[in-house]
Amino acid sequence: MSAAALPEPDGLGERRRPLVERFSPHDAGFDAAILAHEAALRAGEPGYLDPTTGALVFTAAYLAARGECCGSGCRHCPYGAGERVDCCETFCDGCPFTALDQQ
Repeated sequence: MSAAALPEPDGLGERRRPLVERFSPHDAGFDAAILAHEAALRAGEPGYLDPTTGALVFTAAYLAARGECCGSGCRHCPYGAGERVDCCETFCDGCPFTALDQQ
């Protein structure tokens, strides 16, 4: 899939945030991974390398462009139902969503 076919990050809205049960702010490497995800979205990349594990992780935009959930439990799946990671008010002063929410 080409980068041109990926939805703009702003078009994802709340769906760009991972589902809490799939990736929580309490998980190791959360902040770095969220920042890598946002950088990949802005660059139009289909994924990024997880800063902790080195695994390839698809972005919410790439997964949204697929058109449906594949059922693999992807970290940034835009189709899953449930609680999505919220703003820093409930986590920590260094939460990467603070800067994102102010854009």
